[in-house]
Amino acid sequence: MRRYASARSNSVAIVSAVAAAACCSSIGSPPGAGPRGYQVLSIATAGACGTQAALAEQIGVDRTVVPHLIDDLEDAGLVERKPDPADRRARRVELTAKGRSTHDELAARIRQVEREVLAGLDDASVEQLRGLLRRAAGAVDDPPSDSCDVVNEFHPDR
Repeated sequence: MRRYASARSNSVAIVSAVAAAACCSSIGSPPGAGPRGYQVLSIATAGACGTQAALAEQIGVDRTVVPHLIDDLEDAGLVERKPDPADRRARRVELTAKGRSTHDELAARIRQVEREVLAGLDDASVEQLRGLLRRAAGAVDDPPSDSCDVVNEFHPDR
């Protein structure tokens, strides 16, 4: 990790930018598993994927984007579309075994990035920071749907 001279004045921005860039880099772009794909895999791992319309709302994208995203994930063998028992017109998105192992691998990479970025904190401080960040994130009116887009906006050379 690089050291920044002005870390005191904009420490949140620096840590956020470093963490987001490192996470996006660690996820990379395997078929269907870029940052948005990772979001879908995470939601599906938690069993909260529901319908494609609900998924669009959860990840903060227009619902017309989701079918293409799911197509990519399905083509990569990471998810399957299955009929929704509550609504025959709707399709639910479910994780495959390959999708679960891909998610687990990507999640491990992100945990490693977190450990590197937060190496200067003890475990109690890391938990306190996570709690504070959850509170701060809950107060954001219009959060970005893709943190990599935010990083690229400020660092187009990455």
